Amino acid sequence: MTDTNEAVEMLRGISLREYLSTARWFGGEGTAIASIRVADVVPLWHQPWTFALRVVVELVQQADASAYQLLVSVRCPESALAASVVMIARAHDRSSREWIVVDGFTDREVRTRLWQAFLESEHFEFGHTCWRIRGHAAAGPRETSSRQLASEQSNSSIIYGEQVIMKLYRRLQHGINPDAEMTRFLCRHDFAHTPEILGEIEFVHGDGNSTAAIVCRYIAESTDLWSWLMALARSSNEHTFEMAFVDIAGRVGELTRCLHDALACDPDDPAFRSVPASDEDVFTWRDAALTNIRAATERIAISSIVVHDDNNARAVSSAIEHWQNMVIGATELARHDAGIRIRHHGDYHLGQVLRTHTGGLMVIDFEGEPTRPLWLRRTKHNPLRDVAGMLRSLSYASATVAVQLTKRGGAEHVWTLQMSWYNAVHDAFLCGYRLTEGASWLPSDREATRSLLAIFEAEKLFYELVYELDHRPTWVWIPLSVLVGPEVASNAMLGI
Repeated sequence: MTDTNEAVEMLRGISLREYLSTARWFGGEGTAIASIRVADVVPLWHQPWTFALRVVVELVQQADASAYQLLVSVRCPESALAASVVMIARAHDRSSREWIVVDGFTDREVRTRLWQAFLESEHFEFGHTCWRIRGHAAAGPRETSSRQLASEQSNSSIIYGEQVIMKLYRRLQHGINPDAEMTRFLCRHDFAHTPEILGEIEFVHGDGNSTAAIVCRYIAESTDLWSWLMALARSSNEHTFEMAFVDIAGRVGELTRCLHDALACDPDDPAFRSVPASDEDVFTWRDAALTNIRAATERIAISSIVVHDDNNARAVSSAIEHWQNMVIGATELARHDAGIRIRHHGDYHLGQVLRTHTGGLMVIDFEGEPTRPLWLRRTKHNPLRDVAGMLRSLSYASATVAVQLTKRGGAEHVWTLQMSWYNAVHDAFLCGYRLTEGASWLPSDREATRSLLAIFEAEKLFYELVYELDHRPTWVWIPLSVLVGPEVASNAMLGI
């Protein structure tokens, strides 16, 4: 088969149901697929024959369809076997000859050719569709090795020569991608704590333009802080770990303040210009927290993990009422002095901060929450929402390491250690962030500042409760211990 139109026709007819249902980045996990359609195909090159696909998926009982990007190569069976690649599907051309459709990320020849295309800023067009690369030759070496990054969530990444990382977005949405936008902005304003962006790939398709990929400097020999802390715990005693934990929390606080300073620095860029927060903004933030509280209340009511006797049920009910009243009261304190709205990270936790081999810290992944639409991820917010996200992540780290280091000490010692560590790192982070010193985006009143932070912490805490009950019930004791205290949460403390 040598005809491009025939190849495109063949690809439009392939079955992707089995492949998508097992892909980690597919957003329909656990939900039945109603339909799959290959909406757009862009032929890229012939050695091997490679295509960019936009696949539209409809899920059962969901009104809106989602679009996903696939990079595939088409090989004869013998070639696919020799190349040691991952098969997506089998297909047949008009003459009934069999072809293997391959995941291009597992195809070394595709990865090599893709890097060459990036260096040359190549454009690939087919009909009204286009795969447009905007890179530059100074990005890296002309010839380089490549490997696929193993930890694949909502995206897929290739490392080139341990110097450059190309992140391909699996979910395609029309509009400006905040990951590329914010990384460009921070690099343009000399923020030294995020990897330099080197280029982007754009997918022009039937529904508009989408960011297909970004390319950045790769921070070799780095570790995200969650993994670093877990590894440190395995080689430390309680005292040594606590000193390192408190130190890194303070440094992350300083880093976060620098990040927010940078995001608020340009009054001339409409996408980043700060705007005053209104009463309506505070009410929106309150409603987000109360919505999560209601969702958690409904899930807790039917959970045997959380509610297992009358005393426990009363304690949980009382705690939820306390949090609801706290959010409402905090809203009244903050609504007349809510500071400034700016762009923020949006999905900020220990896994989004890298520790380099020299001990430096770098912030990555400005994509925001991948399940949210792009316009919502680009919405300006009070950056205390990032602060709340990191505080909750520090809470998880405190609890997880406390369990690791006290397996023989019983639950009581775990609670004591967890709370001691969390109080210490909580204070260290806020001290590093200089919360009490004020900033242009913070309320002028300290009580209003702490009220806003409490609203965002409540939003995050109750989101975690729902998530853990639905996906990781053995972790639910971590947010539950903050909600109701160790006595009630002990019964959900599985595996200790």
